[in-house]
Amino acid sequence: MEKVIDGLKERKLIFEWIIAISVGVLMMATFTYIDLKSLTIWTTNIWDVIAKGDITQYFAYTAQNVYNAPHQYVSGTLYSLIPWAIWNLPIWVAQHFFNKPILSNSIMLMWSQLFLVVCLVGVLYLVRKITMRTTNDKLRSNLAAFITFSSVWMYVGVFYSGQNDIIICLLGLASVYALMKRNTKLFLIFGAFAVSVKYFFIFPFIALILLTEKNIYKIILKILLGLSPTLLFNIICRNMPMYAESSTSGPTEKMLGQLFIGTIPGFASVAISLFVLSLVFVLFLSYITKPKQEERDKFIVYIATLSLVPVMMFTKIQFYRMILIIPFLTILILQNKKILKLNFIMQNLMEISTLVCFVLKDKYLFAPKRGSIGILPKIMKLHNSKAVTIGQRIKEVVPITEKLLPLFGTIGLAVIIILVVINHPRFNDKYIEVKEENFERFWLWIRPLAILMCTIGMYYLFIKG
Repeated sequence: MEKVIDGLKERKLIFEWIIAISVGVLMMATFTYIDLKSLTIWTTNIWDVIAKGDITQYFAYTAQNVYNAPHQYVSGTLYSLIPWAIWNLPIWVAQHFFNKPILSNSIMLMWSQLFLVVCLVGVLYLVRKITMRTTNDKLRSNLAAFITFSSVWMYVGVFYSGQNDIIICLLGLASVYALMKRNTKLFLIFGAFAVSVKYFFIFPFIALILLTEKNIYKIILKILLGLSPTLLFNIICRNMPMYAESSTSGPTEKMLGQLFIGTIPGFASVAISLFVLSLVFVLFLSYITKPKQEERDKFIVYIATLSLVPVMMFTKIQFYRMILIIPFLTILILQNKKILKLNFIMQNLMEISTLVCFVLKDKYLFAPKRGSIGILPKIMKLHNSKAVTIGQRIKEVVPITEKLLPLFGTIGLAVIIILVVINHPRFNDKYIEVKEENFERFWLWIRPLAILMCTIGMYYLFIKG
């Protein structure tokens, strides 16, 4: 059976790319998630307040929710929404001047989602560039781009939910690439704006500063510079009408609270956060590590990946948040030239097991209701808002799956830990018997086919209820 590297040499995996892209297009034409609707309206609201001549009314205007978006309050900074608003100018014009409501128009929502696809293309470009830098291998760089694109969580994060987490990935990768090239200014700029989108990149950002800077005063200064865009935005906007209310009622406040869900009993019966505990170890490891010149770039990738593991393991994350670790984890396993097959099989296992967990647990993932205004369901005249989710139906037909949830969750997190252990730049793998730099091409089909099956299952529920 033909191997992946051989296919890259001859045809650049054209068949696999066609399948992977087709699945993404099908999902875009099928699903319209609630967060995409809200984010789109929040971007066009920027043009509304500009047209009214008073940008300071943005938060108050958004809180009025005149277009009935699923979420009333916007919170956090607007840095990621501003370029998206420029992209969405055509659909704002259609809504503002021609009374074409965005939220009921599948084409206009797909136009908005295309901005995230453009960001994904930027992510693939940077994944390829970084992998090329750490491996000097064009075939591995191309494979890294494909593995990133065809990830279960890239499909879910970009093509299903339409979330702006892909913007964090783009800015975060740009920051990492700048650090590799020793461009401290760009590292701080891209990292600071990645942090400002949703704060999650603050953990890799601080860890990378600790890895590359050992002077305590310079560390503090760089961290403050990284937080400066966020702080500046808060200072500028703090007196705007409804800004404070939006900050406390919007999604950002809820996200911060979800970081400290996993706890164990500690001193004086005070709960100890497993997330904070593991993050402290990661940051300490980053600070005491001193990479040699020839391994510096690989350690940058490793620490960026490792710092996101506590977020995946010990916090209550939404299903689309898994996208944050995928580009870094993919680069990490591709830069290890000795156990490519083992690495990729384990990454497949991690993605499928975590997908099973979220499908069975989350009431929003692959729900027919999320396809109620998708362009393809409209063409097929499908509408069944009462249909249960795929996960609910699976639990009805095979009840034991709910009891097996801890098994799938444990496997997913155990594999992440194993991957960051065996792919440490200094890991001694002489005791690992299976060392293959190539693997059968069918392993590349598993994740796109898993997502395709979920999408087809959603259509079945549309029809059968």
